[in-house]
Amino acid sequence: MYLTNYPTYVSPAQYDSALAGMVERLKGQPGIISIYQLGSVSTPGVSDLDMLVLFEEGAECHVDPLDALSKTDRYLFAHSPYGARLADFLDAQPYTIFHNYRHIWGRDALGTQARAPRELPQTEYQRVETQVALEYLLKMYINVTVERAFGVIRVRSLLLLV
Repeated sequence: MYLTNYPTYVSPAQYDSALAGMVERLKGQPGIISIYQLGSVSTPGVSDLDMLVLFEEGAECHVDPLDALSKTDRYLFAHSPYGARLADFLDAQPYTIFHNYRHIWGRDALGTQARAPRELPQTEYQRVETQVALEYLLKMYINVTVERAFGVIRVRSLLLLV
């Protein structure tokens, strides 16, 4: 078994710089209402940067946000920012267990939403939590199975999933 993709320490200042650079790259795109950071950097070097971009109705994005990033910034952005139409995102809020959004640019659409989010009964919320946990386990199982078949384990990727 060959281990690869070991985590490398990256300073909190570099995370801040990468995040600011991505905001600069995206905020000039037409139709973007808001940009949020999801979660936080709990383990510098292992943690990646997660962003959410909210669009107005009918907006299109014709730029690859990961294009032309420096090697360090590309390391910090393990995937592209998540994007959603604002109305769809607000409608989906009762069905997600993720609510750790930090507003970083544009209108704070989540703090000033026109309608209150629907509340799920506790039993339904527990079902959503169980479904999300099962989806993560399935994704992890598929990744580990593929990596094992090729004899390569990507350490940082595994830690991010865990």
